Amino acid sequence: MRAKAEAKGKTKALFRSGKAGPRFPRLTAFFEGIYSPIYGVGVAVAVTALVGAALLHVWTRLEVIRIGYALSEQTKIHRALREHEQRLRLELATQKDPAAIERVAREQLHMAPPDPSSIRIISGPRHGGARGGRTAGRARGTGPTSSEPSSATAAPAAGGRPTAPGGTP
Repeated sequence: MRAKAEAKGKTKALFRSGKAGPRFPRLTAFFEGIYSPIYGVGVAVAVTALVGAALLHVWTRLEVIRIGYALSEQTKIHRALREHEQRLRLELATQKDPAAIERVAREQLHMAPPDPSSIRIISGPRHGGARGGRTAGRARGTGPTSSEPSSATAAPAAGGRPTAPGGTP
């Protein structure tokens, strides 16, 4: 093995010295190119570029995996929120059910339906407006007095509708 290393050393020395001569001109040119400083810089740049490309490839693959895990986690959260929304919608529909409202009113609030004779229908204000039914041109106190019956307190007519101030239903 030592002899092989010495032979290599002699061959390198022979090519460096330029004494290899015309016997192997291509080989001589090749080894002269290898030992030039520009060749070393080119090899270093190429190796650096390859290492950089390999690192970029590994980094992008790791990012794809990381984003995949994040997407999977968000999908789980989305599914759980959709299920929770469905439960809330069902609960809302249950609570909006008139039978359920009546049951809660009777059992928990101890309410009962009113006596039909005590039911009075009250109509809205005669003069619509944003100021509690009064218009700008009307003075305070010009409405019905306590001695006059108003349509709000009038008893229902035979058809179940309140009578108008003129007496017609």
